[in-house]
Amino acid sequence: MAKKSDGPDNKIFSYAYDSDRRLFEVTFDNGETHTYTDVPKYVYDLFTDAISKDRFVKEFVEVVGYREVKSSIMFC
Repeated sequence: MAKKSDGPDNKIFSYAYDSDRRLFEVTFDNGETHTYTDVPKYVYDLFTDAISKDRFVKEFVEVVGYREVKSSIMFC
C-alpha cells in the first residue's frame, strides 16, 4: 500500500514497501519513481521515522547500494 509523504523539506510524493519481496519504492514529487530490491524491513522502518525522507533515500538507500529495479509495487 502506498503512503503519502509529508514534511516541510520533503520531495517525496509517496512510498511503499513489499516485505515479501523486500522491495522499496519511492515516488518523488517530480513524478520520478525508484524501486529498490533486497531492502531489509529495518531500513524501511528507519526511512518512515526519518525527518527528511528524501535525504534518507539519497544518503542511505542509494549510498549503501540497494539495487534499483524497473518494476513497480505501488498498485500490486
